[in-house]
Amino acid sequence: MFNWLYQIGEGMQMYSRDMFKHLCGMDVTCSAFIGTPYATYLAIGLGAITLGVLALHYYVLDSPSFNRYYHWWLMALIMAILNFAVAYGILHASIHPGGYCKDLHITNSGAIGVALFNVLTGLIVSIVLTWIPPLRRLSTNNTYTTFIPLN
Repeated sequence: MFNWLYQIGEGMQMYSRDMFKHLCGMDVTCSAFIGTPYATYLAIGLGAITLGVLALHYYVLDSPSFNRYYHWWLMALIMAILNFAVAYGILHASIHPGGYCKDLHITNSGAIGVALFNVLTGLIVSIVLTWIPPLRRLSTNNTYTTFIPLN
């Protein structure tokens, strides 16, 4: 379902084609893509973490003392750490010997590459969402809290 997203990361050479096949759900018999769809799980986690942190910043912690642009960067750092930890945790657990197709050459650096791709994607999504003025205006105090200071 979200294979297209992780195909972008594979195209950017952040991880190997074998890791991409593992993300798509290549089963342990190497016959078809009927295994665990890690790409879908990672994309859902990425979306939930990114939107959750933005909602926390713009609607829950919406206070006059937390409305500077560097607070956006603080929340982005928290989001990046969470996205990395979740993606790496899921993939590191999935690449134990015998848990994936034996024809795929998967290493721990591939899991790190996917986790870094999740961090990059989360940052891009949050930059785009915080530049949309109607979404920013829903917040009372954080209207000018974005990637680049607007005021």
